[in-house]
Amino acid sequence: MTNEATYDVDGKSTVARTLHRSGRWDEALALLPADALAQRAEILVDLYWWRLDGAAAAEEGVGALAPSDPVLAGYLDAQVRYTRLLFGLDPLPEDLPRAREGFTVATADARLAG
Repeated sequence: MTNEATYDVDGKSTVARTLHRSGRWDEALALLPADALAQRAEILVDLYWWRLDGAAAAEEGVGALAPSDPVLAGYLDAQVRYTRLLFGLDPLPEDLPRAREGFTVATADARLAG
């Protein structure tokens, strides 16, 4: 989803992506620079899905991304909300409509449509 070339000056983003895909989220996060907002948010959301823990960190990561990439942030926010709904993790009343909205908007973005 993210454009690694944007901030992968020393190859850390590529290594972090590999660690992320291997389920080694904490190690991946530790490698990323603070300004790798998209990749950081993606990892935090994925970590939440698999561990069912860390919702606040995932939401914080998505919130930090929102000003610079509202579509990707909306998609990731939808994933957080869907996770809460699917696994019954104290879903909020607005989770279902906000998840639908985030996923619907994402389908119009070529990066996320697939």
